[in-house]
Amino acid sequence: MAPGLPDSDSDLQPTDGDRAAPLRVSHLRSLLLAVTGGRTFLGARWVRLLLAVTPAPRRPGLALRLVGLAAHHPRGQRPDRSAHRDRGAHDMFVRDVLEPYLAPEQDLLDVGCGPGYLARAVAGRVWSVEAVDLSRGVLACARVLNHAVNIDYRTPREFFGSGRRVDIAVSLTLATQLDDEDLSALLTSVWTSLRPGGCLVLRASVSGPAGGRPRQPTVRLAATPPVPPPPPAPPPPAGPAARPRGRYRPEHHPREAGHLVELVELAGFGDVRLQNLDGRPAAGQAPADTADSWLLVAIRRYEQAVFPRVPERVRQAAAQA
Repeated sequence: MAPGLPDSDSDLQPTDGDRAAPLRVSHLRSLLLAVTGGRTFLGARWVRLLLAVTPAPRRPGLALRLVGLAAHHPRGQRPDRSAHRDRGAHDMFVRDVLEPYLAPEQDLLDVGCGPGYLARAVAGRVWSVEAVDLSRGVLACARVLNHAVNIDYRTPREFFGSGRRVDIAVSLTLATQLDDEDLSALLTSVWTSLRPGGCLVLRASVSGPAGGRPRQPTVRLAATPPVPPPPPAPPPPAGPAARPRGRYRPEHHPREAGHLVELVELAGFGDVRLQNLDGRPAAGQAPADTADSWLLVAIRRYEQAVFPRVPERVRQAAAQA
C-alpha cells in the first residue's frame, strides 16, 4: 500500500456531515466548468495549493474529488468507486497486455499519465517510471493517489528538457485523442527520449481494413426490385441536451492502419506491429471506442542515432560545394 492511500473503500465513506456534499459539489462543479472550460481547471495553481494546505489524512479524498470533477466519469459515480475501478482496469491491462514488453531493468515513460493509475500499475515491474502530463494539478493529485518511490511525475517541458532517456514509452490515450500534427510532434519527442532499440507502445483506435468491422455482403435476387435505402436519421440536436452524461468526452481520432503506421515510421520508428485488443479497454476509455482498440508496438531505429536526419538546406549546401 502506497503512503497516503486509504486502506479500504470504507475510509472514503461519507460521514453524516457530508451527506449534502454531492449537491454542493454539483453547484461548485457547474461554476468551475463555466469559468474554466471544464477540461483544464486542474492546471490552475489553486489546485496544488489546496492539496498542499489540506491535512495529509484528507488529501486522498480531496484528490479523488478533484480528479472526478475533471475526468470523463459519469455523473453521480462515487470517486472512491471510480478509483477502485481504474486501478483494477489498469492492473489487468498491464498483466494481460503490457507484461511481455516489460523488464525489471527498464526505465519506462508514461505519456499522458493522468492521475497515475498506469504508472502505479507498472511501478513494480520496471526499474523506474517517468510519468508525464500537461496538467500540474492532475500531477499533484497523482502524487497523492498513486505514489511510489520509483515514480517521478513531471510536465512534458520538465521531462523532455532534462535529456532523460528511457527504454520503453507507453501511452494509452494520446494516440486516439491527438490529431495528426500533435501526434507527430509527440512521437518525435518520444523518439528523442528513447534509447536506440527502445520500444514504443501505443493504444490507438484503428479504422478501415485492419480495424473496421467487416461489412456484410449485399445479396439481391434478379426478380426482386432493389429496396430503397431508409431515410437518413435526423442529426442529433445541438446544445447541452445532446452531450453525453458526464463532464466532457475526449476527442476521438480513429485512423486507418496504414496512416497510423506511416506517422509512426516518419517519426523514426521501425518494426511496427498492430495487435487487436479484442475490445478490452483500459480505464478511461469510452465503451463506444473499444470495438476498434488496437495496440501499436514499434522500435526506435538504431540507424537514426548513428546517421541523424540532415536538414534540407544543409544537404543543398553540401551538394553545391
